Amino acid sequence: MRYARWGLLTGVALLFVSACAAPPHRIQVDNAGLPDTVIEKRIRFLEERLVAHKEHAQIWYWAWMAVNSGATVGLSIAAGVTDDTPDRVDFASQAGLAALGVADLLFRPLEARYGADPIRSMPEATREQKLIKLQAAEDLLYRNAARAAQRHDWVFHLMNVVLNVGVGIATGAARDRTQGAISAGAGVVGGEIYILAQPAGPEEDWEKYQTMISDGSDKKMSFSIQPCDMGLMMTLRW
Repeated sequence: MRYARWGLLTGVALLFVSACAAPPHRIQVDNAGLPDTVIEKRIRFLEERLVAHKEHAQIWYWAWMAVNSGATVGLSIAAGVTDDTPDRVDFASQAGLAALGVADLLFRPLEARYGADPIRSMPEATREQKLIKLQAAEDLLYRNAARAAQRHDWVFHLMNVVLNVGVGIATGAARDRTQGAISAGAGVVGGEIYILAQPAGPEEDWEKYQTMISDGSDKKMSFSIQPCDMGLMMTLRW
């Protein structure tokens, strides 16, 4: 059991370390000078991309919540009622691993499953409201992209290996090496599926949005003539 506890504690430590993972690149721009038409176009683009991955995110989140919750309860009960020490070690270790999965889902919630709901009801009747909504939409897609980028962050893959090897060692020590190796291998594969099956689209969407605002491909040139104190004033906006 000491190997399993070591693995679980190491996994928790790595979870905190993962907060230092490099976030996606973000271009700092001043949206205040944008024409209303461009602001509206960017809001519509962000809403569309947020909605695009909502269903995938919901399926991933609730499927893993059901699997991890069921495994935590079922394996904990099995560990409590069995009289076989090797089985107790195996069940308890696996239950602890599943409980970490539930904790990960609860304390690192997948915001992509909400789609554009958090910003859809925000008003945009005035220019100020549009700018506030644009900022909120950008922030939401950025957070989704940062979560998607964690799929290829070495910290999470290392954490998966450490946790499952710890459980495998505990199982092997209580039963036999072959069973321990099978437990570790199966756990690593399951953990990789958990990590890699998360919605990847938000990361690509964020890169497209950054390209769009950096090269100005969503801006359109407009020309207007307005009266002023000296006569007429010509304005070029883009």
